[in-house]
Amino acid sequence: MSREDENGDFSTGDLKEDEEMDTAATGSFSSLFNSLRFEDVLEKDAFLKAKASKGARKAVLSTFDGFTYTVDLAPKESEEEASGDDAPPPPSPNYVGTVTVTAKLLEERPKKEGETEEEAANADKLFKATLDNLKYKLELEKVFSGRVYEFANFSISSLDKARDGIVKKKEDPEDETAAAQPGNAPGTTAVSPPIAIPPRASATTPPVQVVPPASKE
Repeated sequence: MSREDENGDFSTGDLKEDEEMDTAATGSFSSLFNSLRFEDVLEKDAFLKAKASKGARKAVLSTFDGFTYTVDLAPKESEEEASGDDAPPPPSPNYVGTVTVTAKLLEERPKKEGETEEEAANADKLFKATLDNLKYKLELEKVFSGRVYEFANFSISSLDKARDGIVKKKEDPEDETAAAQPGNAPGTTAVSPPIAIPPRASATTPPVQVVPPASKE
């Protein structure tokens, strides 16, 4: 999965003529790091047991600023499975995993054609400040490597998807047009518009003319 820029849509790059990306399923990829969190830090042998399962996965996430996050994941073994009980495992187990952070950062700013000396000087200052921040970020995130974490199921399930979960068959344009017609959508009921009833005229008694009495002089 990749996209051309930070605002682009994700694509597998191998779509057939009758296939398209399911943007409803891939929309969560853009905000994956916003919700990713760990529930606990576990002993290293907890991951060795889980990694041997058929549900083990590896996710490699690359960012536009040169960072690469390699996440090894496996469903956490339930207490029933560990004890040998016949009780079924929970439907949504948490994940056990490790995270490795690396970065390949540009050390020199690509020069732009036609830029003035002042523009180049300002751009160089901004580039250096950004590079220093990225290097500092890398040092901070490297601290998370080498540990085994327990991840909540909801924070990983949006990433752990098969191809048929993010790619769908193209819909027939004629079917879409028909479904858009009033009354053709499934589960809809044809409803007649309400009949307009003119307001009832109110009965009004005409005012009584009162003749003032003649004044006495």
